[in-house]
Amino acid sequence: MAMTAAITPTASADDARAVIAAVVDKLGQRYEWTVTNHHNSPIVAIEFTHYKGHLLFAPDGWSGDCTNPFREGWKNETGECRVTCDSATRQAGWPAGITVTRSMIFKLHVGDRGVSPGPGDFVVRFASGETYTVTGVPVPVIFVGEGQYSSLIGVGSIALLWLAYRWLRRRRVSNTGSRSDTNVTPPSDGED
Repeated sequence: MAMTAAITPTASADDARAVIAAVVDKLGQRYEWTVTNHHNSPIVAIEFTHYKGHLLFAPDGWSGDCTNPFREGWKNETGECRVTCDSATRQAGWPAGITVTRSMIFKLHVGDRGVSPGPGDFVVRFASGETYTVTGVPVPVIFVGEGQYSSLIGVGSIALLWLAYRWLRRRRVSNTGSRSDTNVTPPSDGED
């Protein structure tokens, strides 16, 4: 895996309530985020958008769900992933979520084509009810170049086919014309 970015919020390091470091593989199909809490309230939920995400992995004591997951017959739309601290973990007396200076790792696998890392927002929810947004974190987004040149390639292909057709037609006409000239018998003067 190649490190894409370690993102800190636009606020100064002292004001940052959460820091998210992202790791994306070279193909842009596996995303891994390390969420570190710098706030006095535990993190209990994290939300972010995705494109073609289909397998979300949350650590023990957490559950994750994504809207519009990638699968056969999938519509070309983005979705949202939400990872939450399980209620069973809270009831067992464990700290509810990621406590101060602790980190957790979340992973997402995405579809095979048309995806690239792009900047996204992570909404971090704390047990106190506060929310904090970490901006610019790499998330799977639609690959901009995928459809960017397709119309140009289509028009270019049609133009090349038309030129090839015209060239072959002219060649055939010129070949037919030269053959008919060589096969013509000269008119006879009436002498045999």
